[in-house]
Amino acid sequence: MINKLITDLSHNKISLEEEVRTLDNFLSLEQLRMNHAFDYDINVTQDLKEIDVFFPPMLVQPFVENAVIHGMNGKTKDGLIVVEFEKEG
Repeated sequence: MINKLITDLSHNKISLEEEVRTLDNFLSLEQLRMNHAFDYDINVTQDLKEIDVFFPPMLVQPFVENAVIHGMNGKTKDGLIVVEFEKEG
């Protein structure tokens, strides 16, 4: 059962819009959990907004989660997490 779930997830793709929405929800909840010890920005360049971009789900989330866990650990205020999506090349 677990192997099928992992296989299904690896073949699925989500839109950049969905990934941004998921990250926004995650960071919003973490911000509440940490008593607003940090702010965050999620930026998508205009050229990416104009095209359909798809990639595997949960590609970016582990990096953002590590930023919260390790970068904001012990912060009581003035933390900042910035996530940027831009086209390269």
